[in-house]
Amino acid sequence: MIGNLQPDDFQLSEDGVRQTITHFSQDRLPLALVLTFDVGAAILEEMPLKEELWVALQGLKPEDEVALMAFDFARVRLIEDFSRDRRLIADRLANIREEFRRKASPPGIGSVIVRPGSALNQALYEAANLINQHHRPGLRTAIIAVTPDDQPAQLPLTRRSQKSVLEALLEPGTTVSGLVLPGFGAGNRLNPVKVVFAQGSLSKYAEQTGGELVKVEGSNAGKKLSSAIERLRVRYTLGYLPSNEKWDGKYRRISLTVIPEVERREGKVIIQARKGYFANKPNQARK
Repeated sequence: MIGNLQPDDFQLSEDGVRQTITHFSQDRLPLALVLTFDVGAAILEEMPLKEELWVALQGLKPEDEVALMAFDFARVRLIEDFSRDRRLIADRLANIREEFRRKASPPGIGSVIVRPGSALNQALYEAANLINQHHRPGLRTAIIAVTPDDQPAQLPLTRRSQKSVLEALLEPGTTVSGLVLPGFGAGNRLNPVKVVFAQGSLSKYAEQTGGELVKVEGSNAGKKLSSAIERLRVRYTLGYLPSNEKWDGKYRRISLTVIPEVERREGKVIIQARKGYFANKPNQARK
């Protein structure tokens, strides 16, 4: 991370038209974070995440909030709503499979059918909706998805298109990042295959929202998750009022660069930022 940058160090354009940065900060706004886990991954049981997540969450500010979700082939469940209780979130994660089964299964049913693929698309959509319901001005929002591979993210029964998921993510400027666990192992899923009719993937949403995809190797999942949370916490926040004031629902592309002087001082710079947004009339304007 490059620290100590100022608004004048950035150049921001929308559809090729330069924009004026009206808001700028780093690590000052509170963060609302949704952690969502693919409980169909057998390797999840081998990850000693509880204490490592507890340590990672200590890097958050007291006003930051975390929610926990889980999903499998066809179902998505909210395990814990937004909370500032770090130990509660860590405890829920330590028992996330049991919590998921308890919330997902009818009384008396203790087993589920495991099939190839996952409801990742639906999970991201529901996480985005949870954030949108919770969102307020001056709040940074992010999702970290933990899944066994960068798999196709939609099955027909979810009925969520890539566009609808992106609209839900981009309205509050939610960043999607992913922890990609080692590939399918014994017991992960039966007959694992790619679902060719799927739309979207975790890497696609990370690219569009300015997040990152991190591959986990060996037993470093906890450290990778801690690093991902830290990188979200210290991101810059930039805001502007679009010079195009038409709310026509069309997608508008955002380009963010640094001025040449920054690269002369720092070397080659990579910027991870949202690539655009849909120009839908804001909820507050409709109200």
